[in-house]
This record gives sequence, C-alpha cells and structure tokens, in this order.
Amino acid sequence: VQAIATCNPPDPVAPGPGEKIISVFFECGNDTIYPTAGVGVPRIVPDETEAVDRIEWTLRSMLAGLTPDEQAVGFHSAFDAATAEALNGLTLADGRLVVDFNDAIIVNNMSTSTGMVQFHAELHRNVFQHQEVDSVEFHFNGDCAAWSAMFESDGCRVTSRIDWEQDLTEWEAARNQ
Repeated sequence: VQAIATCNPPDPVAPGPGEKIISVFFECGNDTIYPTAGVGVPRIVPDETEAVDRIEWTLRSMLAGLTPDEQAVGFHSAFDAATAEALNGLTLADGRLVVDFNDAIIVNNMSTSTGMVQFHAELHRNVFQHQEVDSVEFHFNGDCAAWSAMFESDGCRVTSRIDWEQDLTEWEAARNQ
C-alpha cells in the first residue's frame, strides 16, 4: 500500500521557553524529476537572533531528515539520520553563504542526474528561504572544488538567489507541459 501524498505537515508541538518554530522545506508528491519550491514542515529550534545561527538550525534540521509522520503523508528527502552530522560549519558575509559539509553528506543517488537535482534543490530551498542569503557556495571538507568534483564538475560553483529562482521557474514550466 502506497500512501497518498497529502503534503499536509503534522501540527507542530508548542515551543518552550527560548525556542521557536522554523520551517524546513522538503519535497512532497510523486514528481521525482522536477523539484518544487517545497513544502515547509515545522521544527522547534533554539530562538536565535543571528542570521547565521538561524540558517545553521535550518540546515541541521534538514540534514536530520523527516519524521515518520512526515513520511507517512508523502514527504521525501535525500537526507536522514545518516546525514544528521554532515554539517562542519557555515559562514555568512555580505549575503554570501559558504556551507561546509563532511563525509556524512554523501547520500545514495546524489550523483545521478535526477538525484543530483533533487539533492541540490533541497539544499538551496532551505538556504534561500533566509532573506539574508544572496548566494551560496557549498564545500566538502573545506574545499569547494571537492564539492564540485563529487558531481563530476570542475571548479567552485556559486549559486545566486536569481539562479535558484530561475531554476524553480524552469522546473515549473517543464512540469506544466
């Protein structure tokens, strides 16, 4: 029996003192070719005021993957318990976010054509929800070229917010053909 994707996230538990609810975006539905803008699911995290801390909590929550309740209503993700500790750290300066991951970031199918698109879309939708981020560069153990090499590409790649929005527009158009 396959669950019907309702894309209705479970209701969040009320945050306690010093906590707040954030949205972490995952894919939901049956389209495994063209990513969407995603659907936010609630996560309770420490109430941080600095943008870099809020972005870090978003990424840590995404990397931990989905809850069983979220999976039951059709959410899916490249990330799960195996990737929970994949974040080495991040920096944010003048709108440019640099995110560094370790070996735990390597997930099954991330180097296939559709797997790579879904993998990167999940990362991008979660960082670009933060208005302070104008561009993002991902690193693997401190090296942006090593990140690109995992996807059979050369050099360092910086993705701008405009690039991300263009990707979403193109994927939406392809879905609607």
